[in-house]
Amino acid sequence: MEDKKWSTGAWKKQTAKGEVINFTINNVKYSMWVNNYKKDEKQPDFKIFVNDFKPKDETQAEKPNYGNKDFDDFLNNFKNS
Repeated sequence: MEDKKWSTGAWKKQTAKGEVINFTINNVKYSMWVNNYKKDEKQPDFKIFVNDFKPKDETQAEKPNYGNKDFDDFLNNFKNS
């Protein structure tokens, strides 16, 4: 019986910044982009980045920031009570 070889899938997506290929390995998300800065054949055709992007939570975006964590926490907790 032949051993099953490991494999994963990848998804291609067109974005405003160009085409990206997204994939996951060991629960880590990656994005692969064409290397637009390639000047020499020794340089890679693609660049792979860990995709750790997390959109801002809408509730966090609404919270004011006055530059003092204790004061910010006080005001934000006061608003929520």
